[in-house]
Amino acid sequence: YYYNDAAIGVYNLCFKIATISTLVLYSVNSIAAQKFSENFHSNKMNELNLNVQNSSKLILLFSMPILIVLFFISPYILNKFGNNFNLGIYAIRILIVGQMVNSFCGSVGYLLLMTGKEKIFNKILLSSLFVNIILNIILIPSYGINGAAIATAISLCIWNIVSVYIIKRKFNILTLYIPKWFKNE
Repeated sequence: YYYNDAAIGVYNLCFKIATISTLVLYSVNSIAAQKFSENFHSNKMNELNLNVQNSSKLILLFSMPILIVLFFISPYILNKFGNNFNLGIYAIRILIVGQMVNSFCGSVGYLLLMTGKEKIFNKILLSSLFVNIILNIILIPSYGINGAAIATAISLCIWNIVSVYIIKRKFNILTLYIPKWFKNE
């Protein structure tokens, strides 16, 4: 595999399509972030937990259908841009899986930012960036745009999963939305 200008264009399109679901994340977070801050700074941890669960539920319920549909129709979307874009079929699906993890984890970034944990969040982001760079260096020469997609998806997953862990440890709040019927309650 090699990474030329055409491959960069294909990857760029794949990345933009795969991140469409982040519109849901941003929309929910634009409302939830203020609630997170109010609840935390008023020491209303039960309300904070409830708001986190509600925002996670909204993010999951609205973004997951978009991502599932995108996963299956992505070859058709890419084909509309020309036959050369079929090169991105696996890359876009890998990126979509990374976005599924992002959606499943909920509002981790905003929650850390609104609760005074910006330094921790910055360290998580920088660590994920470092992982992304190293994985790109390792994977792109052998796997081309699929390697770039793998690197991006892994770093996004690390960022989210570490954030979920930190939030659970610091605040005893699970940002993952798990339906009651699944919890066996």
